[in-house]
Amino acid sequence: WMIKLSDKDRLIVQLDKVLGEARVEITELKLKLNGGNKNA
Repeated sequence: WMIKLSDKDRLIVQLDKVLGEARVEITELKLKLNGGNKNA
């Protein structure tokens, strides 16, 4: 049984997921670029 989402709600959920994944990738990239450098 699935909750019926409106198109807008579905889009918001999808954007949340994409933004969450992007945030993780950006954080990992920053750590790689800093490479132990404390100047974040």
